[in-house]
Amino acid sequence: MPKQLSRDDEVYMKNSSDRIRIVFFAILMTFLAFRIQSFCFSQTKPAPPPPLSEGARPYMPDSEVPPIKKLGENRVQLGNIIIDTGKREVTVPGRMLQDQTLEFLATTRNGMKSYESAMELDTNATTFNLAMIMIGLERNNAVAPTGHFDPARAVGDPVEIWVEWKDGERSRRVKGEELLYSLDAKRVPEEGEWVYTGSGFLPDGPYLAELDGVLIGFVHDPASIIEHAGGIGLNEYGNIRLNPNLNISPDTPVKLTVKAIPK
Repeated sequence: MPKQLSRDDEVYMKNSSDRIRIVFFAILMTFLAFRIQSFCFSQTKPAPPPPLSEGARPYMPDSEVPPIKKLGENRVQLGNIIIDTGKREVTVPGRMLQDQTLEFLATTRNGMKSYESAMELDTNATTFNLAMIMIGLERNNAVAPTGHFDPARAVGDPVEIWVEWKDGERSRRVKGEELLYSLDAKRVPEEGEWVYTGSGFLPDGPYLAELDGVLIGFVHDPASIIEHAGGIGLNEYGNIRLNPNLNISPDTPVKLTVKAIPK
């Protein structure tokens, strides 16, 4: 004959049964919540990235070269760059950046080193370099800087750099170094020579100018396509800024001209 359960045994079994039901119910609700959350997440599209400012594009190591369009005798267009092989000069549009510590005169649009540049130009580095080659500049004649702030003189085919913009109703045109200002000396740097150094390549292939978004520098950087021969502000980080006497506002449209000159 089965043993009759005591009152305490009955209470214990009842409590155990209740606990099992509670645990089972909790597991069931957790499973249902997970399924509902998964379904809702699968129906939700990710938010689109914020729009870029007008005229801007995200920086990337873009080595694609646009097609060449003939404009007339000795004149062609390569992307946004106008090339005059007769005058041996190149003109490319861009925009001024805010006043900041400078190491470069010009970078690519949204280039990695734009935070240290006077302006951004509407081209990638590969196209800019091709334009330099098309006006007869040769990398074989260059001795480029071997490191940042290299004290040795940069060597290469000489060029002039001019920047022009609209100041109200009048046009203004200055040499490249006139955009710069030494805080210590309280003046623009002395006029010097700009040379084509052509940038270089990493051992695994990438073009340095494209990776850094660098076009024209003056502190002797190996990535620059054009450098100031003697260097400006070498080992004087923070000393070179935009020339305050020019009163150029950020985003002012500019045209930069590079002209090859006889050696």
